[in-house]
Amino acid sequence: MTESFRRNIGLLVQKTWVEKSDEAMKEEVLARIDALCRNLEAGKYRQALQDSLPVLKDVVYLLFGSVAKEEGFLEYAVRVDPDFGFFWFYITSLGNADAWSGEKCRTAVFLGLYFLANF
Repeated sequence: MTESFRRNIGLLVQKTWVEKSDEAMKEEVLARIDALCRNLEAGKYRQALQDSLPVLKDVVYLLFGSVAKEEGFLEYAVRVDPDFGFFWFYITSLGNADAWSGEKCRTAVFLGLYFLANF
């Protein structure tokens, strides 16, 4: 699943048209996706969870632009694609995972990756 996620999300980011000012961010996100996957493969689930949320938020920014940072983005996402809206609700509802067990971090990360790997 990690490899499928890396391939699918990497392709999505690579094929996304962005403003010239966001080209560097696009390259940085691709590098951060690789680092996230390496942490998953090494069993560093807490670090992977901490890395995944900012990466996913940046990927969504690259896909949707500044609307992704607006307060009403969840409602917009649900209207565009209900499945994606549910996923975005999940991501933004995770909150602070500092006190979570390693298994709970693993589950949270893999739920998100599973959705994106099959999106």
